[in-house]
Amino acid sequence: MQINWPEILIGGIIGSVLTWLGDNVVAPRVRKWWKGWKQRLALRHYREQATPMPPDAFQMYTLGNIQVPVMNLVGSPETPFTLDEVHIEYRPTEMDLQQPDYPGDLKAAIPHLTQIHKQKHPSGTVVDNPLPRLIGLEQAGETIDNKRGNLTLTFGLTTFCTFLATNRSLDYAAIPKSGLTPGTQTIREAFVRFPYQLGESVLANPLGAHMLLISRSTLQNPHDQVIIRQRSSDVALYKEAFQVSSSGFLSTAHCDAGGVPNPFVTAVVEAREELSHLLDLASSDFNLLGITVNWEDLDLNAYGYAETGLTVQEILGSFRRDDFETGKLLGLPFNPETLLAHIMDNKWEPVSVVTICAVLLRFFPQQRVLEIARRLPARKKFWDYYEHSYEH
Repeated sequence: MQINWPEILIGGIIGSVLTWLGDNVVAPRVRKWWKGWKQRLALRHYREQATPMPPDAFQMYTLGNIQVPVMNLVGSPETPFTLDEVHIEYRPTEMDLQQPDYPGDLKAAIPHLTQIHKQKHPSGTVVDNPLPRLIGLEQAGETIDNKRGNLTLTFGLTTFCTFLATNRSLDYAAIPKSGLTPGTQTIREAFVRFPYQLGESVLANPLGAHMLLISRSTLQNPHDQVIIRQRSSDVALYKEAFQVSSSGFLSTAHCDAGGVPNPFVTAVVEAREELSHLLDLASSDFNLLGITVNWEDLDLNAYGYAETGLTVQEILGSFRRDDFETGKLLGLPFNPETLLAHIMDNKWEPVSVVTICAVLLRFFPQQRVLEIARRLPARKKFWDYYEHSYEH
């Protein structure tokens, strides 16, 4: 039998080419199509539910006719925390998604939920930066001379996209129900319990810092004013809502002299970047009044104030590195009548409302502030402070 070597050679070459095409062209395309189909199916499946009513254990901040869906976890206007009264423990090796006990169902849902948020927000506003994750908050007991104890904050690590896919996705029905029960449940239903235990939370829980800047100068009238801002329509969160002077997440770059991320650093860095390059604030100039949790997304925020001798006009007319985040800046007289009326008459981000109320209670007689808040027309319910009320 004569062997047809050319035919065998050609057949071998063709077979090798087809195998290569199958492995390197067809199979990747099939895998890509399959992945895309599953993702589209998941995106249709993960429907966002309405934010449920807060339970009684979530004690919303209330001042007169102002009630916002924010609960204070620690702090009081009467006794601000200073920089040296807050101890930071940082564990950068403890990335949340890499922990062995992280829920598998939630981990599987995160890529799809992240994609949903990327589709909702303009290109460039979603950057998956690493963020310190608040995993512990403990205030020491009062001292022998009846002074308030110091505060310890413990941080692990998370990312901004994990924040979007957990805190910002609480009411997406993305988690299979347990056992043989068909259907899905929301992240809030599956993993959030009250009374709230921060150390047991599986959410990303980065810590934000909200600061109200008080301008005190005899060169302006009135002498004491505050800066507020309206957020841009281009930012990812709370579009066009009014807010305190500056805010931002604690970043791994916001480090103190010991190289540890610190919210006091965040507060003054964000103020300089968002308000004015002229601001010469040290971390110790920030007065921490407390830390809150927001019901809508269980977002955590440190809040407080700082003071400057710059006039409002010097601040408004100067350079800002991150001007794109601000729709507009305003100077308002620093008094309870003006600020509380502005809150009631306009769209406000809820943690900023708590910040302003706390700062007013810090500097003005509490009975005066309370009486003004009680006289305000009750035009808002707590759900009017939800971010969704701005979008829908």
